[in-house]
Amino acid sequence: MSNTARARQGEAKNENDRADALWAEMQNTLAEVELSASSGSHVFSAAHAKALEDLRTTQLALAQAWAKSEAEEDNHYREDTQANIRSSGLQASPSRPGKGTSSRNNSRERNLEEETEKDIQLARKRREANDKYFKQVNNGVLEVVAKLEEVANAMRQVEKESREIWSEGESGGTGSGSATEETDSALTNR
Repeated sequence: MSNTARARQGEAKNENDRADALWAEMQNTLAEVELSASSGSHVFSAAHAKALEDLRTTQLALAQAWAKSEAEEDNHYREDTQANIRSSGLQASPSRPGKGTSSRNNSRERNLEEETEKDIQLARKRREANDKYFKQVNNGVLEVVAKLEEVANAMRQVEKESREIWSEGESGGTGSGSATEETDSALTNR
């Protein structure tokens, strides 16, 4: 056997030994995870669990704020529809044919003035109702936006806790790269 052949066999044996060691490490890690799962202990930290619970709570608050906003909108729609139905009875009463045209004209003018005044009052009420409605919508939007920001903050906290957990797991390796990268490298060199 030549020196080159022996060197190649030695390199192959080293690579195989390294792949076997990584494989054994992965199996040990998997066994530890299975053991911790079956014993009821948590893989993730208490801070991570709290961050997830905070996220669930903020998502629930967001859903409630959104539902409240939609319920107020539906309520306003019903009130507006009922007001329109009530106000539809404001039509002018038909004038009665009489002997004098001047009395008819005076009656029409009075009816027109009354209708105009009623229309102005109704428009004022509608404008006040619309102002109230848009103020409610604006407040609902602001509340939903605030809840969305709370959800975003909770998601950032979960992400931070997750990164800490995964970086702790990766720092336990050999230092040159992640265990997955080393295993992939060793298996492709076989």
